[in-house]
Amino acid sequence: MKRATPVKAHGEPVIRCALATRPAAADLLALLNLATSQEKVAAWAQTPVGETLHDTAFVVTDHYNDEGQRRR
Repeated sequence: MKRATPVKAHGEPVIRCALATRPAAADLLALLNLATSQEKVAAWAQTPVGETLHDTAFVVTDHYNDEGQRRR
């Protein structure tokens, strides 16, 4: 499982997903189409670890702050 490095996001915590398999381009496009507002992304940021992002198949594996430290 490949883990990506978190990226700073305007002072907000970053959601990190680790995928067992590479998602299809259509799945990524659908995810981007769902991220239509800051409110939607902010709601996703509150998703507990282990749960899926609302209306997606993506599961949250960790939460990180802007310094790249895991939130507990």
